[in-house]
Amino acid sequence: MSPDSFPQQAFARRRSLGGTCGTVRANWRAWQGRFAGYPSRLHYFTDWVHNNVRKGVLKDMTVELGGVAATVPVDFMSTHPESYVRLSNPETVRAIRSVEESMKKQGYAVVPKERVKGILELLRNGDIVGTATTIAGMDVSHTGIAVQSKSTVQFLHAPLSRGSVCLAEGSLGEYLAAHKSMTGIVVARPLEPAGT
Repeated sequence: MSPDSFPQQAFARRRSLGGTCGTVRANWRAWQGRFAGYPSRLHYFTDWVHNNVRKGVLKDMTVELGGVAATVPVDFMSTHPESYVRLSNPETVRAIRSVEESMKKQGYAVVPKERVKGILELLRNGDIVGTATTIAGMDVSHTGIAVQSKSTVQFLHAPLSRGSVCLAEGSLGEYLAAHKSMTGIVVARPLEPAGT
């Protein structure tokens, strides 16, 4: 997941009321709100969620919604450094590997694909959704926002194939079912900014 994915940009704009969007983005997309080079960026969705839960701006809803502990190690970046221009330096790869090791200790949960249909009514407009994946070493392969539409919850996202933000046809559950590589969801609920 890109640190500037569509849901994260929307989240930053929402949180920037009373501040600048750039300041808010710097606070929530870097480890503990501080940039210290490329490895300090929150590259993995579950790490981004965990970090922003600690800051009090998100609530990880995944376990509450029936999520189970993920058993897949998250190490895609350190095992595929050739896929990232900024990982040409072995020292940077070591720093990323250290981040991945800390993620292993904190763990994460996923609502399995087959359970998603049963929890759609528990999702709220604006919940940030990451789709868990079968891609080795990845936690999440795509992100979007839950949107209540008619009698179901749909997935607002920005697929590369479309080149723009769109609402997926059918329910979020149907969207997952249509993508074999998606194994479930991770759900983060934005908390209201203090003073609103």
